[in-house]
Amino acid sequence: MEGSPSPIRAHALNLAIFVVMTDISTESVRWTNANSGVIVLRGSDAERFLNGMVTNDVTKIEIGHAAPGLLLDRKGHVLALLDVLRTEDAFVLVSSGGTGTQVAEVLEKHIIADDVDVEDRSSIWSECVFDGPDIRASLEATSLPVPAPGEIVFENDCIYWGALQPTGVPVHVIGLANEVQALAAAGIRDLEEEEIAELHVVSGWPRLGIDVGERNFPQEAGLDYAVSQTKGCYIGQEIVARIYARGGVKKKLVQLEAKSKLAADVAVEFEGSNIGQITSASKQRALAYIKLGQAVVGTIVKVGVHDAQVVGIVGAASSRS
Repeated sequence: MEGSPSPIRAHALNLAIFVVMTDISTESVRWTNANSGVIVLRGSDAERFLNGMVTNDVTKIEIGHAAPGLLLDRKGHVLALLDVLRTEDAFVLVSSGGTGTQVAEVLEKHIIADDVDVEDRSSIWSECVFDGPDIRASLEATSLPVPAPGEIVFENDCIYWGALQPTGVPVHVIGLANEVQALAAAGIRDLEEEEIAELHVVSGWPRLGIDVGERNFPQEAGLDYAVSQTKGCYIGQEIVARIYARGGVKKKLVQLEAKSKLAADVAVEFEGSNIGQITSASKQRALAYIKLGQAVVGTIVKVGVHDAQVVGIVGAASSRS
């Protein structure tokens, strides 16, 4: 295909991870994640095996491309949020929330007579996240590739890929430690923990273990973009397909906004009835699961004694405000 990136060479996998996000904050910023999970799968059965494990259709991921995916349990609940990269001779799974070892264990548990090798590199890889409305221009100014969504570019022993998710067009970069320092250029400010939480809330970007986890279906958290509705069986597929066939879930993850400060783990009420709970909050914004009937932009709810308004549905186009 014209304009396709070159196949990825295997030696590029001894590296660290960067994630570049755009259009969330008002300045160029960054933060680090030391708990990113990185799992490498190789073998003649890797494609078939992985396709039976995750929610996206990995058979449609061409060499030099990437796609989002999920690892679910047998009840259809979310175990891990993934980016699936296809290199020339391997699949690379990048997971958030410190789930790398868990992902590797689940995969290895299901290998029976398959020619698949699972290598957990989570303990030696790290993640740095870059964000801001001008961050892509900043990267281009340093002569770094900025691939299109879903594409991978290999350059100077680094892998760059444009991720696909509704909160924007992030660009992930895998590089050696000295590449980390090179990307941490002047003018890019380090975010504090509270600011990282605020970014997730304002952008409608759920965090594993906080806003989504083993008690949630993908459809509740707006993760439909990472689920193929046309592929064959995978772990949890029967439950997920049943939800789509029967009209959806009973609750949705939404963004709330109030005039007063909001807090996590506080109940959300509507007309005197409990309809949900806040999962994370920053200042006057929050993410919360509420009943489907009230998960409509513009709905006014009660959080404690204060009014709050539904301003976005996570996973919908309006979530990123």
